[in-house]
Amino acid sequence: AFKSNSTLEEVFDEQGIPTRSEFLKFLFVGPYGAYGTLRILTPNEGVENISWSLLRTTNNVDSIVYNANLGSIEGYKKLITDNKFDVIGFSPIVLEKDVDLMIEGAKLSPHSLKIAGGSGVQRIPPDVFLKTFPVDITVYGQGEEACRSLAEILSKNSSRNDFGSIPNIAFYNNGKIIVTEKVRLKSYESPKSQSDDIPFEVTDIYHRTNYIKRREELGVTSPQIIDHIGKRRLMITYSDHCKASCAFCGVPKNEQKKRNIEDIVSEMKEKLLQTKDYDSVHFFDNTFSTHRKDVLILCQRIIEEGLEIVPKACKFRADQVDKEMLDVFAKAGFTRIFYGIESFDDEVLEFMEKRTTAKQNIDALTMTLDAGIKPGINLILPSPADNKETVLKTIRTTLDFVKRGATLNLMPYMCAGFNTPITKKYPELIEYSEFFVEGMRNIYRRPYCVKLPAKM
Repeated sequence: AFKSNSTLEEVFDEQGIPTRSEFLKFLFVGPYGAYGTLRILTPNEGVENISWSLLRTTNNVDSIVYNANLGSIEGYKKLITDNKFDVIGFSPIVLEKDVDLMIEGAKLSPHSLKIAGGSGVQRIPPDVFLKTFPVDITVYGQGEEACRSLAEILSKNSSRNDFGSIPNIAFYNNGKIIVTEKVRLKSYESPKSQSDDIPFEVTDIYHRTNYIKRREELGVTSPQIIDHIGKRRLMITYSDHCKASCAFCGVPKNEQKKRNIEDIVSEMKEKLLQTKDYDSVHFFDNTFSTHRKDVLILCQRIIEEGLEIVPKACKFRADQVDKEMLDVFAKAGFTRIFYGIESFDDEVLEFMEKRTTAKQNIDALTMTLDAGIKPGINLILPSPADNKETVLKTIRTTLDFVKRGATLNLMPYMCAGFNTPITKKYPELIEYSEFFVEGMRNIYRRPYCVKLPAKM
């Protein structure tokens, strides 16, 4: 029997059920206006995963996600005005668009702690980002871990000095930028459908039905980009690691961040065979061929579960492929494999620090075609190391493979970035771009591309 004078909270506590009347309020904001029409086709699963993780693993956090592409900038501003958020998190991709969200967040909720993370942040040095954009913390590791630690510190009303215990972040403290220790990332778990303690589907967690409804309202159809294998692509990343260090690449890589293979298979079974929300799979790893043993096991599980009937695409390196591997991938339903070929000239490839040769490029494309898989050729043409002869050689070789069924994706310049080897090695060759919006702390100036020599 309950005590007659007990409060509702005391009754729950007596039964061993924790109660709380005060919650930390987290708002995560999805990227805005990124990737053209793709902005309304797929959710940003990064912020959705972090929000889901906080709701699952803490008992004092109320976390929601807002995407202005589904709503509006005005709706975003109203949400902030009507609520007192303790933390507002951003995952910017195209900074020229996302900066508006960061500025409005800082203006309308000056008391909130503003954080930013994701791939768009990890490519920028901490001091540059924090001195330029109106945020307090940048996350350079797994957002789930950082936000859980942040929630724990905030719940204790601790000072900013305690933020130094959170690894893989940078933050302002008394006018100084503090960069914390970098540590190995743990394997991460993605939301599973029909979780024991959450009585709703993962599709609801990711708001996919809202995206589908909004897409239909605007009459937007899925563009056929890069893979050409389906209209409703399921994007999956097994690992973000790549063993290469190409001169033009600043993509963050981390060997420790890998998904569980059975988790991937379960997700594919649910979304491809049961709900049939998707008609194809694109493995979004920087280089899917890096972990040869693992991906071959995944292919075997795909075949065992009857998932080979769904077309798939991925990215390989030309020096990590062989006939046996390609035959297994063909049986597992991979119809497209994309290669960072960049050039068919050895001297140009050496300048790019590709660690591949023209012969390896040709052999990889030939074996892929022989396996019945259509290869994709990614080129950087021209590059600073090119001349008329090398350009013509690459064009002729590429056209030969296109006639045999390959596709071409051409980048007409070599990219540069803060963390790219080319920027550090040849600073005199780098062109910069810059922009400034009222509300930013400083002009944002970034390495953009590599200049071509006058002879080109």
